[in-house]
Amino acid sequence: MTREAFDTLVNRLEVASSDRPDDLMLRAVGLIVLGYLILGLAILFGLSLAGAGVWLMLSSPWTPQAWLAILFVPAGLGVAFLILSCLWVPLEEPKGVRLDPGELPELFRFISDIGPKTRKIHRVILDGELNASVVQLPRFGLCGWHRTWLVIGMPLMQALPPDEFRAVLAHEFAHLDGCHSGISRWLHRTRMTWERVLDRLEDSSWCPLLGRLLAWFWPRFNAPAFILSRMQEFECDRVAAHREGVRPLADGLMRLAIQSQRLEENFWQPLHAGIRHHESPPGDIMRQMSAFLRKPMDPESAARRLSQALRMETDNRDSHPGLSERLEKLGILEEESRTNFEHPPAVPAVDLLLPASFREQAESALSRLWQDGATKRWREKHREALDLKKTSRSKSPGIRESWERIAALSRLDGLGRMQPEILALLDRKPDHAGALYLRGCHLAQREDPQAISFLERAANDPTIAVQAFDTLADFHRRCGRVEEILQLKRRANRHEQELRAALVERNKLDRHDSFASHELDPTCVESLREVLKDHPAVKRAWLVAKHVRHFPHWRHFVLILDTRWSALRSISDTTQQQLLSRILKEWEVDGYVLAVRDDGEHRPVARTIRRLVPDCEVYRQS
Repeated sequence: MTREAFDTLVNRLEVASSDRPDDLMLRAVGLIVLGYLILGLAILFGLSLAGAGVWLMLSSPWTPQAWLAILFVPAGLGVAFLILSCLWVPLEEPKGVRLDPGELPELFRFISDIGPKTRKIHRVILDGELNASVVQLPRFGLCGWHRTWLVIGMPLMQALPPDEFRAVLAHEFAHLDGCHSGISRWLHRTRMTWERVLDRLEDSSWCPLLGRLLAWFWPRFNAPAFILSRMQEFECDRVAAHREGVRPLADGLMRLAIQSQRLEENFWQPLHAGIRHHESPPGDIMRQMSAFLRKPMDPESAARRLSQALRMETDNRDSHPGLSERLEKLGILEEESRTNFEHPPAVPAVDLLLPASFREQAESALSRLWQDGATKRWREKHREALDLKKTSRSKSPGIRESWERIAALSRLDGLGRMQPEILALLDRKPDHAGALYLRGCHLAQREDPQAISFLERAANDPTIAVQAFDTLADFHRRCGRVEEILQLKRRANRHEQELRAALVERNKLDRHDSFASHELDPTCVESLREVLKDHPAVKRAWLVAKHVRHFPHWRHFVLILDTRWSALRSISDTTQQQLLSRILKEWEVDGYVLAVRDDGEHRPVARTIRRLVPDCEVYRQS
């Protein structure tokens, strides 16, 4: 099921069941029971096959049927084991610092005072996220028997005062009791478990038999369960507001929306920009974050971030409703939401609930956890930055070299610092799609309306159009433009389908295709000749344009190479393909190029091309 089909299903179910959520629940329960039934029947089939084999061997030993039955046993057991092993996916426990009630009595009294009345919290974990969550992990995969973990982010305790922190925790505990029926809780847990299992199975080759079942089952179950999950967020807000008060919950939600944007813009982005200067990530990240969260904000920035969060529209990729919807359900009017949040809490929850000595230990432990997880990727980016630094800038780089440098440094230094080089590249090549896209992304981050023009122009390149559409959709979400978002989603879905067809069309070569002269600039053709001269195995080359039905403005070239190697060398197909890849990487041309060798299956096509386009030879080794 495509993303567009899933969105359509979600929207249809939302309209059909807006006044009857019980219908959604029945639909979801029916589908999950059907899923378990199919899996159970498959396991039963495997065990029955093995049992039939054993029965035949015992009832008719030393007969041809018995020898055949020997195959039934491993085949049946293999089917049953395969399905069970796919479903028995070990789910990772939350990472962080385990908290002990004896060491932190004040915190556990706080949790007990507002905690769930019908469910036991088995573990409490402190992690480094600006968030809190209740995680239920099944001991037996999809078969259940859950353990409940409360995960509290230390930055969350630093960002919120005690009353707002209580309200946020009350919302999480409401997922365990108070706002869900027994069936609703079961559906919520089942959806979360299936989602984690599917994430683990995506990259696994163990489960080919389950692929089609999951592809059919998951979107159809996820759509009603997804809608119910969002409805339950509103109900959990209601329960939390009833327990702790409307104002603390509303203020906590708004403060978190502001601080999450602030952390990303003013903490994480500058930190990542320092990768090029430091070989290893910092070892005191939590101490730095704590100091950052205790600093006051610029009032104008705080108001801008809150306004942006309130304008964000909810779409079908959001598991939680948007901030404005949640505040509206709580009865908070727009003018009441304009509270000043530029000053940090006078007494954050962390100071009240965690002793100073424990805070230091926890910050060190969480910093080590973060550092261990970030070190590998950090060092890879640092080496990449050093390689870029070594590249001489004294010579005049070509368009491709300039773009590769900009793309790499944008990831390291951030888009803001690279804007002068991006603009310089656009001066040299105004229609460079990559530069247009990065310029548009930078303007979109600043909510500059000019972003629309740059991103629309970037979308003319089929290879990055979907990224441009996504960035445009995010820009319109922040501005609260619902109709534009829907149009962009439709365009993105249509584009993805056509791009798949275009790539299939461009990677097939047939004598019945229509070919013409390449009509490239002589400078571009000469640059190809210079590239080919560096590869002695290439004796001759022919270049033509191929007429295509999908994205005709995206020019498609076919490069045919006559390669001859020393008779004393054994050349594999992999080596030959690597040569073609190197040539395509070194040659700079606007368009999609398919490079093939003048041998084997492509020889008849090459002959047809040379006959239809007599002047297509572009290189002959002297």
